[in-house]
Amino acid sequence: MDPKLPVNGEILICLNPVLFHTIDYQLVFCHEYQHAVDFCKNPKIDMGKCYHCKPNERRAHRVNCGMIHPKNSEAFKDCVECGVWVSCRQACPKDTRPRNCQSWGDLGIPDPGFPFRKD
Repeated sequence: MDPKLPVNGEILICLNPVLFHTIDYQLVFCHEYQHAVDFCKNPKIDMGKCYHCKPNERRAHRVNCGMIHPKNSEAFKDCVECGVWVSCRQACPKDTRPRNCQSWGDLGIPDPGFPFRKD
């Protein structure tokens, strides 16, 4: 077994400290914590399947987007939809980019120093 892979309920989160600011760590941690809760409830989640990816990413992005936008505001809704699209675009290749999803700022984070995915 690869010692770098999570086992027994462990959660691994790796971030480049040069690229992210302190608030981003909090956002990412809370987002990933929601995934951990979901995976504990259903360890058979397959994020490579669109029908698993979207609801799980929607729950996780509701957490981090709710930390920076008033809940149920247009900015919050746009942040969630943009986050789901960015996170699930490989599992859901037929989905189109949401109308307000053009930059890192639309995900509620400062520009980390590398290009926003345009595909």
